[in-house]
Amino acid sequence: MIKTWQEILSAIVKNKKTDLFPLSVFTVSESKTAKWPEELPCSNTILEFYKLCNGGYINHFNWISIEEIYSQNLTWHEETKGYYPNGRDAFGKEHLVLAFDPAGAPLVWNSISDLMATFWFKGGDWEPLNKTIAQYLQYLFVDYQPETPNDLWYEALQQISTENRASTHRP
Repeated sequence: MIKTWQEILSAIVKNKKTDLFPLSVFTVSESKTAKWPEELPCSNTILEFYKLCNGGYINHFNWISIEEIYSQNLTWHEETKGYYPNGRDAFGKEHLVLAFDPAGAPLVWNSISDLMATFWFKGGDWEPLNKTIAQYLQYLFVDYQPETPNDLWYEALQQISTENRASTHRP
């Protein structure tokens, strides 16, 4: 039985060429040997994530590849300068954009608090997820519960669990 987010993510990478629906909807790239950009904040958990995969479409977020993470973050820092009416920037050096939702809102890790949030830049603000990066990945891959009827990510997680059990019992 798969118990850690690392095991589930590894199984998704291993089964990335599946034709099972909805698992086939969620794509991940194999990890690369690219070095983490020194200018960006990081954590052991984030490095572990990128050691297992190089981003992809996971749940409803497009996770940024390691090759694009510097330029994507630079763009967000530049485009949100003076975002607030008082002229304050929305993003500081402690913020790391890891992924985007379908509307383009970034999923952001704060390196000081270790907490995750989304940022609604079109007249919105920060929406805290109240989870550290490790807790968020645990939730996303292990503890996830369906958010809607016919939740495709939940179904995909069930499929990967079934696929993994079947592969461990094959001769």
